[in-house]
Amino acid sequence: MNRNDKNPGSTLLHILFWPFRSYFRIVAVVSVIGLYQYQGMQVDMLATAVRNLELERMRLANQKAGLQVKIDQLTNLNRIEKEAKEKFGLINSGNEINHLVIAPFEDEKSWLKEKEELKLAGVR
Repeated sequence: MNRNDKNPGSTLLHILFWPFRSYFRIVAVVSVIGLYQYQGMQVDMLATAVRNLELERMRLANQKAGLQVKIDQLTNLNRIEKEAKEKFGLINSGNEINHLVIAPFEDEKSWLKEKEELKLAGVR
């Protein structure tokens, strides 16, 4: 007995659906290949984005280092002393500054009281 003898209707269905089975197989293979290529393309795009971000990070780190050097130069005590002498005349030429300390404002209540007294005296 062959397969056709068991179920006579299956031969007709088998003949009718044979091209579709091959078509579905081809579509499945093409879909899998397409998805694999799409995934590879996504990986390449993400790798490019990571590389660009790494370059941007390095650029910002260099910029930060340059700004830190500039801050160090601008806050150098010798430079501040020179500017104070030349531009503002705050230091006599014979005097030297060893260090400058600015005390934080500690007593806010006394400051407010002084401010209120000045207002009462007509000073703004």
